[in-house]
Amino acid sequence: MAPSHAQTAGYKFVSARFDGGEKERMAREIEEHLKGLNVNTFMVESGAGEDFGTQTAHGLANMDAMIAICYDNYGEKTRTKYCSYYEVKNAYERDIPIIPVRLSEKWPPEPPGPPEGAEQLKLIFGPSKVRIAGAGKSAAEIAAEIAAALRNIKK
Repeated sequence: MAPSHAQTAGYKFVSARFDGGEKERMAREIEEHLKGLNVNTFMVESGAGEDFGTQTAHGLANMDAMIAICYDNYGEKTRTKYCSYYEVKNAYERDIPIIPVRLSEKWPPEPPGPPEGAEQLKLIFGPSKVRIAGAGKSAAEIAAEIAAALRNIKK
């Protein structure tokens, strides 16, 4: 169930591909560590009978920054309008700061599927876009770097 607007206004939207496995676990651990660092985060979490689309829309509408957890399939344009392709597109078009976390082999990621995904990431995560290098780091270490980056955005 999505939190009320008062709980999420001005939060940091954690964007990731949900695979039900190790990659999703890492994204959720990063988010938990961010909460422990007093970062106001929102990450879609829906169970049986819940609507992840409604949660995604709520999250995108109320974010003031996005944290993109980028594995190789991040940014793939899938059949749903609630995928990471549309999440990052929304943030970019609204000039919402995006902090990318590189956990992919290539940079920017080259997701499978239609070419629009990789093309969009080449534009948004181009050579001048600073990113957090997450490979080989723990979720706690990545979260600490994200928290520091968020402090710099506010300045």
